[in-house]
Amino acid sequence: MIIPHTLSLKDTNRDKEINLDFHNIKKAQLLYRAINNPVRRKMLALIDSKNKMTVSELTLELRMEQPIISQHIAILRKANFLHSSRMGKFIWYSINYGQMEKVIQVTTDLLKR
Repeated sequence: MIIPHTLSLKDTNRDKEINLDFHNIKKAQLLYRAINNPVRRKMLALIDSKNKMTVSELTLELRMEQPIISQHIAILRKANFLHSSRMGKFIWYSINYGQMEKVIQVTTDLLKR
């Protein structure tokens, strides 16, 4: 059986069709997974407290190996929770507050009863 990437539902009460795009739902899931990890939450809190940090600084603060920190950074960047900027030989990471606000708003809206 082939599972569709989209599902169309008919809301007969409102005479409306609702289209679920599972590709977009999967993307949303990745956003929530990115932010709902204890190590990444610590990283975000540290970066927020210092405005910007490098991988080296995060490695020292969190007492973790650089490859692990880099993997977590990659996940946060893919979810657009971090901005990056190169200064000399260092890449500085800062919080993308706009993305955070979007996630908070969508979550708040979803949880309203």
